[in-house]
Amino acid sequence: MNIDAIRAKLQKLQSNAPGDNSFWRPDEGTDHHVRILPISGEEIPFRETYWHWNVGGKSALCPKYTHGDDCPICELVSKMYDESDRTKDAGLRSQASSLRAKIRPYIPIVDRADSELTPKWWPTNKTVYTEVLTIIANPDYGDITNVKAGHDMIVTKHPAEPGRMYGMTKIVPRPKQTALASSKEDTENILNSVPSSDDFMKAKSYADLKEMIDNWINDTNTVDESKVDNSVGVEQYTSKNASTEKVATSDISDLDTALEDLMG
Repeated sequence: MNIDAIRAKLQKLQSNAPGDNSFWRPDEGTDHHVRILPISGEEIPFRETYWHWNVGGKSALCPKYTHGDDCPICELVSKMYDESDRTKDAGLRSQASSLRAKIRPYIPIVDRADSELTPKWWPTNKTVYTEVLTIIANPDYGDITNVKAGHDMIVTKHPAEPGRMYGMTKIVPRPKQTALASSKEDTENILNSVPSSDDFMKAKSYADLKEMIDNWINDTNTVDESKVDNSVGVEQYTSKNASTEKVATSDISDLDTALEDLMG
């Protein structure tokens, strides 16, 4: 028996386990010095995913906006928008807006506080992502991911203010140019150790997403917060500010019938 092969298999299984440490999030109230990593052979290192939140207490990657494939949730949302435009139903439009796909970017980084400089993916939001892209587009900084003369960033997550559910994240680029690592070998090791993005880029099948919609429409119960889905790399969604009303139906077989029942 090849013990080294067994160890390699074990390491792979452990690295793919839920909550496997492939993701990074800033601690509240702490200044984190992070470096965005380039991805070999790619002009843009970021992964832009789109998610449907709180479909019956579950979240799902949108195959349409992430990969260009068909998505039954997007189809339902489109029908709801069309119907709300026709009937001027503000409530239906609001629910369609809550179901539509929303961007969830992932940024490859290393935290300077980590002595090993282990690469991780930073799952963030549109506001933070826009800030990062604005810094990159600023000619005063240029390519901040340059491994020889790039720029670190100071990331600070502030606590939520009264009346807000989430705190704001502030990003400030450091003006001094620095190397990613102290040697070429260390730099290559870091770049070659970026975790695969396959897990959080994988979408459910059309049939599975369709079943999710049917379950959501047929469920007349309020979402159980303890059962809200925690998809890989995604922070738990809270439905406190989302509509959880459902319409009781007997036998829903397609999206058109589902929409008719939603309209009551």
